[in-house]
Amino acid sequence: MKRRRIILYCKHCKIHITGFHTVCPLCQCKLEEKTDQKQRNYPVLDVDENLMKTLLDISMLISAITAIICVIINYADFSGTWWSIFVVAGILCGWIIIGIGLPRKANIMKTLQWELYITCTLAILWDIFTGWHRWSIEFVLPYACGMTMILMTILSSVLKKTPREYMIYSILVHVLGYVPILLIALNLVKMAIPSILCITCNIILTSGIVSFNRNAAYREMKKKFHL
Repeated sequence: MKRRRIILYCKHCKIHITGFHTVCPLCQCKLEEKTDQKQRNYPVLDVDENLMKTLLDISMLISAITAIICVIINYADFSGTWWSIFVVAGILCGWIIIGIGLPRKANIMKTLQWELYITCTLAILWDIFTGWHRWSIEFVLPYACGMTMILMTILSSVLKKTPREYMIYSILVHVLGYVPILLIALNLVKMAIPSILCITCNIILTSGIVSFNRNAAYREMKKKFHL
């Protein structure tokens, strides 16, 4: 009798995988065991990588052309303001955010954490170089933190992520989400409502982690920070 090998199956990607895996190497979801004799290790993916690369190249070309045209128009019809600098800076910021996310597309939780940190940093830099109107810390920071925390909570449930796969990234997002408390205490924000909403959301979600996943959170913090 021929011995059958164990095949692992990912419901999210709908692929069969062999080898010593606990999570899918594509989406990081938990795998199920199935037995089959004729399944191959990795099926041919539907996504054409060459098509994706072509679309990125076209987008970069359009961005470069747009920036050049704006600079030329601004120079030809100069009215005292170099508004084209803001256009070029905005395009560069967009590509920085995209560039941060693409290498980490297999780990969506890590991507969300990095995107949040980069977005808030770029927003603060924009605010500083445009006269410091505080919109970055009054609106961008609290709203971005709140939406990222909610999105992480939803995705971890929908994608059936294990605490090991997302907990440390969630903790880092929650830490940033408590920064508005410091901003309010130091009287650095005039519009406090977004910060209060962010803090409230953070307290509720942190309470959920403490109530249901405190052991996993402690293990991840101990492992990552060598406590």
